[in-house]
Amino acid sequence: MATGDETRLPLTSPDVNSARLDRLREIFPEAFTEGKIDFEKFQQVLSGDVTEAAERYGLSWTGKSEAIKNIQTLTTGTLLPARDE
Repeated sequence: MATGDETRLPLTSPDVNSARLDRLREIFPEAFTEGKIDFEKFQQVLSGDVTEAAERYGLSWTGKSEAIKNIQTLTTGTLLPARDE
């Protein structure tokens, strides 16, 4: 039988946006102003790698923006492993 916190699982989902912003802040600190991303500075940092073209391939479906919002929402729902399966 396991003891202590070894087998405890977190009860909330990870904050995906915070993790991404923290990573961007590590890589491009000059693209942030007052703790928030400044898209103009970010674009300047990336210079040649940024395109302003309106046309590109992509997937679109009804409810896509709602699905993205749901993915980014923190949750306390937890899936527990079925160790005997």
